[in-house]
Amino acid sequence: MKSLLHVCFLCLLLWSKPVWAQTTDEKAQSAYLTANDAYEKGNYTEALSYLKQARDLLGKTNSKIQYLLVKVLLNAKEYPAADAELKTYFAVTPEIARDARYDEMVKNVVFVERMRKESQEREAVQTKKRSDDSLAALQQQRLASFERMRNLRVIIPENQRRITGKKAKGWLTMLASIGLFGGFIAQEISNKDSNKDSDASLPVIAGVGTGVLIMCSISSFSNAKNLRRTNKFYRQELERLETNSTKKQITLSPYYTPYQQTAGLAVRMRF
Repeated sequence: MKSLLHVCFLCLLLWSKPVWAQTTDEKAQSAYLTANDAYEKGNYTEALSYLKQARDLLGKTNSKIQYLLVKVLLNAKEYPAADAELKTYFAVTPEIARDARYDEMVKNVVFVERMRKESQEREAVQTKKRSDDSLAALQQQRLASFERMRNLRVIIPENQRRITGKKAKGWLTMLASIGLFGGFIAQEISNKDSNKDSDASLPVIAGVGTGVLIMCSISSFSNAKNLRRTNKFYRQELERLETNSTKKQITLSPYYTPYQQTAGLAVRMRF
């Protein structure tokens, strides 16, 4: 009984294997036909997607897929990719299968090679421009930083002198207010001792004068405090700029030389 079951199971596997292979081929053929329809409608991105799906289903490529793939890439102006796929087309196309489509692909060799080089040269120019723009922006940033540092080195000592002056003014006006008020009190005591009548306007003058001097003193101290806070911020900014200016900066810039057909990253170090 068990032997019979084993035989039935093996027969089922042998029967289903070609059916499964046929189903995979049909899926690949469907993907190819869909890609061809998309190509004829100008939907090159969709066509490339279905051609990739067809190759993935087959697990390999063939001359028919490669022929359509090259045509799609040429119309999409993806010349470097078209050049690579064109070489694959020649590799997978046997001599007995070389027909009019093969001759068409042969005619494309020079054109694709020229367009590939032009595309790479344009990319090299754009890469160099981006690199130059980045370097120019970095240089501009450095110049701005140096200019800012130079200004801060002038502003900070100047503000410090202003702080000292405003504090001195504050103390002087404070002492003047104390002196004015003290003089008024002394005059009142003197008048009282000598039994003289006090001037009625004297208290008003003394009060107003003392108040004005006190307000000036408070204003001077407040201005000195604000300047001291500003100077602290300026010192922190100057310290940060000086620290950044002494750091080593390393930048990597991609490059491509069309004639030598070499590419890589250029290392630039700034001290």
